[in-house]
Amino acid sequence: MFFELTHAYTDTLDGVLSMLEELNLALPRFRRYEETLPLSPELEVALVDVYAEMTCFCARAVKFFRTAPHCKLRKRRSDMIPS
Repeated sequence: MFFELTHAYTDTLDGVLSMLEELNLALPRFRRYEETLPLSPELEVALVDVYAEMTCFCARAVKFFRTAPHCKLRKRRSDMIPS
């Protein structure tokens, strides 16, 4: 059972890390767009949308990892270790 849970969360964690890596590569390009292109209302809305989605993704990832069942397993395991 433990290995099934850890496998499922490993896949999820890999997906989150891949997404963060993609964002890390893409966001510097957006900064160049801001600096080199005239800031039209359309560009401003597009940039705000991208940054808002990135922020929401990170917030959802934090919430998921704080409330996921694997956290309870980790806590139980640490409770079993003698002091």
